[in-house]
Amino acid sequence: MNQIMTMIPYGEDLPGNTIRAEQVTGLLERVEQHLHTMSLRWRDVSLLLLTNSKLTRNVADQAVSDQNIRDGLQEFCADRGWSPSLIGATVVGSFFRSADKCEPDISDGLMVVAVISAVLQRIPVAHEITEQEGERRFAGSRVLAKALRLHATSMRAELDLDTHQQVIAETSAGLIFTSGTGHTEHRDQVIDFKDCYAVGQELLDAADRLNGQIAGGCASNRSQAQLQCLYYSTEVAGRVRYRYTYQHGAVLALLPFARAQLVLQHPYKRIEDHPKLNLRFHAHDQYADGRYFYVEEIDGRLPVEFLTEVWGFDRDQLAAMVTGHTAIQRMPKAHLVTVASSLSKYDKMIWPNVPVWLDQVDGKVMLRLVRAEAEDSNYYLMEMKHNYISENAQRLMDAVESSHAANVNTLAFLCESRKYVLNEAGSNAEAEEMLGRAGSGGPVIGIYLNGEYSTGSRQSIGYHNYSQIGLLLAGRPVGQLPREVAEALRQAGSEIFVCHGRRDKPAVREFIGFVESFIPGTTHWLDEQNLKAGDAFEIAIRRAIGRKDQFFLAFLSDRSISSPWVQRELRWAIDEQARHGRPMIIPVILDDLGDEVLQELRRTWGPDLVSYIEQHIHVRITDFTEYEFRVKAKSVADAMAGWLRERPSERDDEFDFMPGMQPFLSALPEHPHRVQALTGSASTAADVN
Repeated sequence: MNQIMTMIPYGEDLPGNTIRAEQVTGLLERVEQHLHTMSLRWRDVSLLLLTNSKLTRNVADQAVSDQNIRDGLQEFCADRGWSPSLIGATVVGSFFRSADKCEPDISDGLMVVAVISAVLQRIPVAHEITEQEGERRFAGSRVLAKALRLHATSMRAELDLDTHQQVIAETSAGLIFTSGTGHTEHRDQVIDFKDCYAVGQELLDAADRLNGQIAGGCASNRSQAQLQCLYYSTEVAGRVRYRYTYQHGAVLALLPFARAQLVLQHPYKRIEDHPKLNLRFHAHDQYADGRYFYVEEIDGRLPVEFLTEVWGFDRDQLAAMVTGHTAIQRMPKAHLVTVASSLSKYDKMIWPNVPVWLDQVDGKVMLRLVRAEAEDSNYYLMEMKHNYISENAQRLMDAVESSHAANVNTLAFLCESRKYVLNEAGSNAEAEEMLGRAGSGGPVIGIYLNGEYSTGSRQSIGYHNYSQIGLLLAGRPVGQLPREVAEALRQAGSEIFVCHGRRDKPAVREFIGFVESFIPGTTHWLDEQNLKAGDAFEIAIRRAIGRKDQFFLAFLSDRSISSPWVQRELRWAIDEQARHGRPMIIPVILDDLGDEVLQELRRTWGPDLVSYIEQHIHVRITDFTEYEFRVKAKSVADAMAGWLRERPSERDDEFDFMPGMQPFLSALPEHPHRVQALTGSASTAADVN
């Protein structure tokens, strides 16, 4: 692993009314195959990003699909002895390009992105469920607080580093999914745009206080017959469980030391010959003091009169929308011209604010907007054309190519309304433009969501709509990690050489998986995973035994002790243990009949090996139950951890996390807000750019 972070996507449309577990495992197998081409293993995956665009007929079929997704994930990961974290949501569609595959339109299936981190073995995923209407707005800010705590706990557990939450926020890139507009578990409770806006505003305020960079969006309903779904993982006592929920909430993961370049765009342009608008707001259902959703007048005219002119609708059509309470989103033509705002007349960034309803309030027909607006902002009229969407894609890929960084992971969160506009025109121009460009050689990933969030940029407004949020994650080499982190990784890392018989593989894999779960940062060397076709086996195995910080686990059963390879590997390990002058070998007896294995050893092996094993037996496996494996793997892990702690330390006498962080912080993309650094000195965006 020579990069701080790498992404590997794979996905496809899946036939059938529901998603089957074997379809999920099939997708994961394709990801694993790609991992192997990069000399990586499933054990290296830190996080799975899942998007589900399957169109099901009803909620029952959706529940079957989600259960099968969970079962497929758990089955695949159990077989490999490693379960990465999980984050994801239901979406309208996705697309990707990897080194060996390009899929421009996944609109009825799954996409899985394997995230490999050189820092954390398992990137923690925080989740927050906010069922009560009054609590919904806090879903994003609360899940951020949880994510920071979990991240700090993982840094302490895996690397023995106490990391301040602001340092985590300033050096990470956050991925977030929340519930969006539409139906959740309680179908009588429809989530409104104002809830999404409130989540984004609270998230923006919380993240800005920490210089946090977060991007993502809202889960989607593919149809009125489906529910929004969030996917996430939980971890208890080292065991990972995959979950999904139809309740209102949020899930968030922080990618360590992966601060990105944010590219925020929308497909609207100001109508230059139209003067600035004058909007008069109404206090009905306002978000906060001075921030309003309802427009009572536009340029002194009723909204219906103004919109009849700019949209080209007749008054009867608009009247029918009022009486039928028809969402304006269902009228694509209405979105070609919209109201937009900027923070001030000097602000070059103008964001569109899409109309939602024409509502009857106090006897008047008023225009309801997606985002709450301040009465002292500047307002304009903007228009959109289909080619503006592809222009956004071009500019995003221009940014990738101009970054001059190799292997940039390009992750774009896209408003589903963009997809609807393109579908109306029979086009897939956005995906085709992004996937057709050479870029930097890294993967390109696009996800169409119900609404988008961003923090950490001067252009971030929390909750966006019709936007394209590009997260450009440079493939930085591991050598750019802060020195304290690099040293902690060296201190934490170790490898297990697995000496075993072929018939014992299932038990051996399960046991090793438990050992590794107790000592984060540990990897294992297994012949079937590490030997390649054409290797000189004896030379390759001999070189693999005795590496720095390696442990040698010898699994001895009535089957393995008859293998000359097991005896040969054990003798090599004894030589290496003497050379290193430290404990290295841990014999594990697999015997459900008591002493049969030891008796057979005495009959068939040389006395020197038998004597060594009898003196150094660490554990015996007799019941072969999961409980026994877990307990005895913990015993082995404790012994390994004790020996690791006894290694000479190469850390500085005075261990201070911030000085080594400063070069890394200085090399990161924009930090837009003034903060007080932990060292006590004030920093500005200009200081760290």
